[in-house]
Amino acid sequence: MIVYFFMIISTVIMTTGIKKAKKLENKGLELGCKIMIFLIPFLIMSLRYDVGQDYLYTYVPIFETVKAIGEYNNVEFGYVLLNKLVLLFTNDYAGIFMLTSAIFCVFIYKAIMRSSKDITLSFYILFASCFFFYAMNVMRQSIVIAIFIYCIRYIKERNVMKYMMIIILASFIHKIALIFIPVYFVSYFKIKPKLLIIIAIVVVIAQPLIYNLIVKFTAGTKYENYITGRYSVSESSMISPLINFSTLILCYYYKQKDKKNGEFDDELNILTNIHILALICSLLLGSFPLASRIFVNFYHVQILTIPLLLSKEKRKDIRRLLYLGYYMAFGFNFIYSVGMKNGNKVLPYRTIFDR
Repeated sequence: MIVYFFMIISTVIMTTGIKKAKKLENKGLELGCKIMIFLIPFLIMSLRYDVGQDYLYTYVPIFETVKAIGEYNNVEFGYVLLNKLVLLFTNDYAGIFMLTSAIFCVFIYKAIMRSSKDITLSFYILFASCFFFYAMNVMRQSIVIAIFIYCIRYIKERNVMKYMMIIILASFIHKIALIFIPVYFVSYFKIKPKLLIIIAIVVVIAQPLIYNLIVKFTAGTKYENYITGRYSVSESSMISPLINFSTLILCYYYKQKDKKNGEFDDELNILTNIHILALICSLLLGSFPLASRIFVNFYHVQILTIPLLLSKEKRKDIRRLLYLGYYMAFGFNFIYSVGMKNGNKVLPYRTIFDR
């Protein structure tokens, strides 16, 4: 846990350093802090060994198979190409973890640095929400989520060509990226609270029907195991759905405040709708574990949503209370999920030099 505490604390310090460097107009200090913010998480992620449940179980066997026969069935060809790219330089499987860590860190770093209203809070949420640790386990899907979070900028800019092009390219790493194609259009809806309540009630009532449809849709695919097979027992915590729900409430609260002031925040509306998708998935968590895999695709936009919401609160005492609440909630989530439950099997932390 020490290495993870170091990563979180050092990143918070460095992001604070960027803010002070900007005030002092110290470009050198600002650049140094930005480099360290990227470098520390990247090195911790890329140099890991047997950290993450799928490290030796999934990703090393894929690499070794591609090295031996040049292909691997049931994995998207884009990810196979990444393995082949690594093999041009090294036969060591550590290379694929370095490359995928770089892709994840670049996209999530660029998304936060460009779009966040508070980079300190965003990086803290990245770690304490356990998205970073999820990425050290479920690597391919996490890369796709990071790319999606980065591409929210194109939804806001209404640049459908760039958005679709990048999302389709991401689907070559993991097909789950295709779920983000309709998100572009759904994100522009203006869903009122009454309609949201109706949608939630319908989803809860229709759970058996939804379950049966998904069973038929996934029959004969590798996702069948998440419905009726060996992965059909869910151990997901309710902490994340509760945080998502509370964030969604705040989204509607500040949307209503904007409306009273004659304003409309397009970015807030987009993020609100993505959190609604996460809420719908969370209502299905009791039916089948695959819902949790879909839930995380939308839930982690909170990296951008929560700083945006807090930036809208002009009352200092309320804003401080909200900051405290989120820091404590995510801090508890980190201690519980990583420290107590060892979620994603990221403990103990070891490096490739320990092999």
